[in-house]
Amino acid sequence: MIRVHKFGGASVKDEQAIRNMADIVKSLEGRNVVVVSAMGKTTNAMEAVVRSQWEEDGKAIGLLNDILEKHKEISLALMPDSDPSWIDELAKDVIRFMEDNRSSEYTFIYDQIVSLGEQLSTTLIYNYLSDQEIDCEWLDIRRLFTTDRAYTEAKINWEKTSDKVLKYFSEEESQLIITQGFLGSTPEGFTTTLGREGSDYTAAVLGYCLDAESVNIYKDVPGVLNSDPKQFEDAVLMPKISFLEAIEMSFYGAKVIHPKTIKPLQNKEIPFFVKSFVDPESPGTEISNRGEMPSLPPVIVFREKQVLVSFAVKDFSFVGAENLSLIYKALADQRLHLNMSYNGAISFSVCLDNKVSKIKALIEELKDEFDIKLEEGLELLTIRHYDEDTIQRFLPGRKVILEERTDEVVQLLLRQR
Repeated sequence: MIRVHKFGGASVKDEQAIRNMADIVKSLEGRNVVVVSAMGKTTNAMEAVVRSQWEEDGKAIGLLNDILEKHKEISLALMPDSDPSWIDELAKDVIRFMEDNRSSEYTFIYDQIVSLGEQLSTTLIYNYLSDQEIDCEWLDIRRLFTTDRAYTEAKINWEKTSDKVLKYFSEEESQLIITQGFLGSTPEGFTTTLGREGSDYTAAVLGYCLDAESVNIYKDVPGVLNSDPKQFEDAVLMPKISFLEAIEMSFYGAKVIHPKTIKPLQNKEIPFFVKSFVDPESPGTEISNRGEMPSLPPVIVFREKQVLVSFAVKDFSFVGAENLSLIYKALADQRLHLNMSYNGAISFSVCLDNKVSKIKALIEELKDEFDIKLEEGLELLTIRHYDEDTIQRFLPGRKVILEERTDEVVQLLLRQR
């Protein structure tokens, strides 16, 4: 059996973090595949390169060179006697693309450039592990992950990908494989990226295709908590939750694991562990359907910077299926996630994250059909497994403008008084 492990950007952000990650990898037993994200804030820096390239402001190559120099510094800190010129060699294809590209499609340009971050981090880590005499192989995941052409949000071709994964791992004898998260490729060989939480998703796809013993993701928290520890000092660890609970938490905005990551593992009942790279010996949180599920505390998700967009029918007729279909289509066109909604007689209101350009486009698309009102500066509180004491904790100083309750969940849209 093989186990899959994923290390995010924070776990490989600098020299010390990579040494810590290597110590964790050294302790692994049996056969393992390790998925690694770009280092630290590298993806943000690569996105600045993309914007510069798109705007043709002449700064793109300079911004890219800054990123390459940072990787050279870390490489030399880890391996003082090594030659970091491999970094320039690895970047040649991207630089050539930037010089020769004639495409006007932003998402295509984005994927070809941003993908260098994962290639740099995994090659650096592979070199360091090899320098530490840890036997491993470097895998370009784009060889195995076949996707469609939906750049920045590519969809996996499961049949082709599964065939390639099984073939590679049946022929590769190494006990440790280092590879990239977030990346795939089209049938023509162009690089794609897998969208939000793409590296976690990579680990899940590999786990699914390989019928893995487990998938383990290392984060800067002790596991899955009942609230964001950056917002709530009394956040508590939940040692075990079900697949459904993880999906529900993520749906409502908890920074746990994206539902698309959970679903393949749920389908094959592969246990999923969220662990701390700071304290890797601690058990973390198990996400599975195995055994008895413990009772859970109230799970609190607090989303700031919310807007309420209200659509009123201009002829004062009732809001019917035809009107709602127009609104939902426009939301889908702009890829806006509906956090909460309310259906009145002649209006329909939706609570959204305040993504200014997307909401502006949404209003532009629907302004001829509806009278539209926009209210900003709101906060959305969602509590799963709620009790009245937990609800009352958040009400002083705020006014509730929308409320929805089920047996399991309460949602309160709040305005500052």
